[in-house]
Amino acid sequence: ESMMITVFSNGSLVARTDEDMQQPIPLTESAQPGQKFLIAVRVNCTEANTGIYRSELRFESPTSRPDPALFRTEVLAARPMIAAFADGKAERESQLDAAVKTVDFTALDRGDQGAFDESVRQAQTKLQRLNPWLKKFTIRAAGNSHIDMAWLWPWTETVEVVRNTFRSALDLMQEYPDFRFTMSSAQTYAWMEEKYPDLFKEIQQRVREGRWEIVGGMWVEPDLNMPGGESLVRQILTGKRYFQQKFNVDVKIGWNPDSFGYNWQLPQIYKKSGMNYFVTQKIYWNDTTKFPYRLFWWESPDGSRLMTYIPHDYANDTNPVKMADDLSAYAPAMYASDPPDGRE
Repeated sequence: ESMMITVFSNGSLVARTDEDMQQPIPLTESAQPGQKFLIAVRVNCTEANTGIYRSELRFESPTSRPDPALFRTEVLAARPMIAAFADGKAERESQLDAAVKTVDFTALDRGDQGAFDESVRQAQTKLQRLNPWLKKFTIRAAGNSHIDMAWLWPWTETVEVVRNTFRSALDLMQEYPDFRFTMSSAQTYAWMEEKYPDLFKEIQQRVREGRWEIVGGMWVEPDLNMPGGESLVRQILTGKRYFQQKFNVDVKIGWNPDSFGYNWQLPQIYKKSGMNYFVTQKIYWNDTTKFPYRLFWWESPDGSRLMTYIPHDYANDTNPVKMADDLSAYAPAMYASDPPDGRE
């Protein structure tokens, strides 16, 4: 049975869902000093181990006032960029420091909100002098969805998870002309071809337009540690053949962010299968031996080399500070943005 979550604020129902609750719940459009909110959450679930693993309370400034949190984020994002790229470093550090020093924190001690807001406006104006330099850099965000073929649901429900995820991606493409989506696993496409042929035709059209990128080249995203070499080769043979026949795409990028391990021969297998790149991620979850690289050449015993990239996660949010840290260390950089297991 699915989990049902019901949320109340001061006794009134404000949200109800049977999925992961990822959308924010507005408590009020205009908070007043001294106003109190009593939040009650009711969770009905048949699983033994369940609970609320994360929640946070956010405040947003009205549009008539500057947002000091936004200014802080901009400063924290700009600082590693200035430190990493040396041209005019001293001048840009001086501009950044001048903007920070403009904020009148003593106004808060005096209770003078107007003076504080004005100082933040002036600080933001000074910070904008860095904009022409910062806009020289580009981070390309790649929409993707990592979908387990069976995880916390019966495998038969995976088809609906895939359909909902693909429908969301196609709707976003309709709304945002620059939106791009990346997806692996031939099995997911085969389900759509069989059960939702109209949706499948939409995907084919977006692939032809270059807005839907097919990666992975395998039938599913398998474990890469325990299966034998022949099993992995057959995964690629079957997957690449399907993508070639249905989309006229010869997949060049290996894509397996969730594998718990890696066969030492994998670069050889990928290269001999006509694939030149590999994206993975879960090795960065290590709690003991920290993997030291993010963008590197991976070489197998036979000398085959595979350009490999490891993003922070396969479900990155658009955190400007984290993205700036990445860009400062590795350029060019790509970000994989993903709702976990396709549950938007």
